[in-house]
Order: sequence, then C-alpha cells, then structure tokens
Amino acid sequence: MFTAAIMMCLMDVERSFETCSVAYGKAKYKTEETCWASINIRVLYFSRYPETTNGHEVAFAKCTSWLPISDNGV
Repeated sequence: MFTAAIMMCLMDVERSFETCSVAYGKAKYKTEETCWASINIRVLYFSRYPETTNGHEVAFAKCTSWLPISDNGV
C-alpha cells in the first residue's frame, strides 16, 4: 500500500516550515507506479493551471510504502 505526498512551497522565498506545506493523497495505491502516476497527473495540472496553486510551487514529491511488498505483486 502506497500513499502520495506533494510538498508545496511559496515561490521566490526561502523554504521553511512557515513557507511550505505537504498535501497528502486521500487515496491508497496498490503499486508504486500508480502512486507516481497520480502525483505526475497532479503536478501536470499545477503546471497547466498555476493560478490554482495560490503562489506555491511543487518542491518535492514522494510515494510512501506502508506494507511489505509481496512476492506475487498483489
């Protein structure tokens, strides 16, 4: 099980606790590939519609694995 997170920071200022926030995905993914696909879609959306970011930019993204990966891929 994977979850996605995107760290968004205010543009043109030093990155810090006060200027950045992390948006957690509200979904879980069976594979890391689908997790990253979800992140990539969101980042593409932000690049096409920068007005939706309220002056923030993507600083970092991560897919986190919460369970051991099984041998059969399920």
